[in-house]
Amino acid sequence: MKKRFDVITELYDSSIREITKKPENWMNFLRFACQNFSLPFDEQVLVYVQRPDTEKVLTMEDWRNKFGRWVKRDSKGIAVIDKEAPTMRLKYYYDVSDTREGKFKRLVRPVPVWEMKDDDREAVKETICNTFGVEESSDFEETIMGAAKNAAEDNLPDYLCDLLSSREDSFLEELDELNVEVETKKLLATSVSYMLMVRCGVDIETYYSAEDFRDIRDFNTPILINLLGTVVKDVAEMALSPVSDTVIKLQTGRTKKNRTFETGQTRGYTESVKTNPDTERSTENGHNRIPKKGELSSAEYYRTGGITASPWEIRITSEKISSGTAVRDVHNPADAGQTKSSFNKNTARSTDKNGADHSRDGTERERDGETKSRKSDVVGRKDEQYPSDGGGNRDEGTDLQLEWYERGIEDKKLPFLSQDGIINSLLLSSPALKDKKEEVSLFYETHEDSTERTEYIKGIFNHEYTEYTLGDGRPVGYKTYLNVLHMWEGTYASRTAQSYYDWGVVAEHFEGMRLLGMLPALGEQLSIEIDEMAEEKSPAFSFTQEIIDHALAKGSSFKHGKFRIYSYFIQGHTTKERADFLKKEYGTGGRSTILAGTGIGEEHDAKGLKLHRGYAEVAPQLLLPWNKVAKRIDELIAVGRYMTKRELEYIPEYEKGVLTEEIYSFFYNQPEEVIRPYPMGAGYYKAIEVIRPQLDKPERVEEILHSMEEVLDNTADFAGNYQFMKKTLQDMTDYNNGVYSLFTPIPPAENTIFNPVLTFPAPTGAEEKIEKKEEEDKPVSNVRFFFVLPV
Repeated sequence: MKKRFDVITELYDSSIREITKKPENWMNFLRFACQNFSLPFDEQVLVYVQRPDTEKVLTMEDWRNKFGRWVKRDSKGIAVIDKEAPTMRLKYYYDVSDTREGKFKRLVRPVPVWEMKDDDREAVKETICNTFGVEESSDFEETIMGAAKNAAEDNLPDYLCDLLSSREDSFLEELDELNVEVETKKLLATSVSYMLMVRCGVDIETYYSAEDFRDIRDFNTPILINLLGTVVKDVAEMALSPVSDTVIKLQTGRTKKNRTFETGQTRGYTESVKTNPDTERSTENGHNRIPKKGELSSAEYYRTGGITASPWEIRITSEKISSGTAVRDVHNPADAGQTKSSFNKNTARSTDKNGADHSRDGTERERDGETKSRKSDVVGRKDEQYPSDGGGNRDEGTDLQLEWYERGIEDKKLPFLSQDGIINSLLLSSPALKDKKEEVSLFYETHEDSTERTEYIKGIFNHEYTEYTLGDGRPVGYKTYLNVLHMWEGTYASRTAQSYYDWGVVAEHFEGMRLLGMLPALGEQLSIEIDEMAEEKSPAFSFTQEIIDHALAKGSSFKHGKFRIYSYFIQGHTTKERADFLKKEYGTGGRSTILAGTGIGEEHDAKGLKLHRGYAEVAPQLLLPWNKVAKRIDELIAVGRYMTKRELEYIPEYEKGVLTEEIYSFFYNQPEEVIRPYPMGAGYYKAIEVIRPQLDKPERVEEILHSMEEVLDNTADFAGNYQFMKKTLQDMTDYNNGVYSLFTPIPPAENTIFNPVLTFPAPTGAEEKIEKKEEEDKPVSNVRFFFVLPV
């Protein structure tokens, strides 16, 4: 039986996809979110899907301590993920309707609710204008739209680098940075304006329709959904909080003015009457600060909530989840603050606030910390000699707010600390890590997603300046920032070398240490004898099977090369055909490192794929001939270890991308009078950007198909590109009929045993009598693949 935490995790996974699946779904969610604007985005989602009719939700403790109310017997809590807990667990919210007044009347306080009246419009309009610097307009709705536009323009830059670095595998991936910014800004402004209008009682249908939210479908990965949800939540809260304060003050004033001898009258929630079904968590339980001129403080890097993601389908999956102890098998949100595993950034490559890209390099370093002295073996002690830690003005929680480190101010005078041995020892020897080595290893073995790993590693480091001594007597230390980990050799006051590593690179170091055996191996490995695979030249180092598999699972060095390999391999080609395909796909080249911290590089040419640890003649080497590489990749595919879940889910979009490029090439050399699905003279990237969305509209697919048929009918069959055009037309026809696929396996025999992932043909007597052929002339395996792709 699944644990409750697993169920809620899956519920969240399915829900974030569902609310962005269609514009109408997003609009429905916004109507709910504007009533509960103080909740973090992940909690908004979970409350929305469990109890969409809630008025105001708080934990049992908050109801008792803040309002003197007690939760009624048999009330069912609304489960959300507790991001402040040291271990994974749930916490439960209860709606105001689930509570009653406690027996101590002196502790009972009215639950603030509000509903804007027509008489409040002028005061609210003035508040909005003052908050966002909007010129006063006679039209209330125009004021709201102008404020939302200003808020989007002022605050999107604080989140833009996150969005740009998280476009991988999404519909935004092919757009340039300018178009991503324009599209996101428009969607953000529209969403915030929509929430404000709904909450202020405006007839929303007059101003917005589903067409205004069509771009929500481009945010089609869990990372982007969470980032967008966080941005919309933060900016909307910034607008709704002052509006809420204003209306509540006006409401309180009316109550005092109209007070009569009839006692017991209140504007708060009572046992017999719900004053207003549209309420939200009060400022007493949220953030009561009002930003000036509609801007969020970038120094705070204000993020609050939590998310997860695993299968990313529009339903609670039936995938079997281990009944053992769960170890953070969820994505954590972009708005997760400084919790143990947050989702603030996709830090595989970190960018600064201006969008500049910074990977691990030694060209930029921090300025001197203007410190005096410090003992080298003091762990996690705060000291006035260190630069002060950053923090926000959040009024709940005790965690320090991590600062964003501006890479441009790094001190370039100090040597760059880059030796893998020192870095690995520094990371693994920290006495302040929140998880043990076994827990780190288990998390890595159960979470293949690089973003999950990155946020997990960021969460297990403490935030204070920390120094200690390595086993060889070398003093080292580190300090965490939102985007990087600052590491140094020596004491902070007298550093001899230092470096700033993106959290994605730090996470890779931990994976490298796991593969090198520096972290305990907890899971079972599918292994084969290396002697059967390759010629190994490694007197002092052995390439484990997991290291080899990691290198192979990276695919070729070309974009989407791994998808092409996977597609080819499931078509039932022979070993020789597969080896020849790999030789051509990989070409000649290599990588200086397959994984940070390992010192292991990879080269490939006509002979095969070679792993090496160093470039000296006596350095450990392992040569894998292409036929052996093909055999191993086939084995990894057979057990589901070649493609990740995210890559498998991206397959439908990858196929559309291939078809989009074919359509562009089909019309490229056609005369000007030919009607094409993109502007005449448009460049490649612009044309692709225009064509791709049309594949999601059946009527446009039909029109493009008819146009292609006419063009092909007027093309001579001896033309050089005729066969390509003919194939493209067939692909488009298949797509229109719903049968287009680059990953269709050979159909299994009728006597196969069904399995959601693999089907193995049952042996027959006839098959046993078939004479064996030479290994390179026969199919690699009788395995046939059958998998269900996300719709």
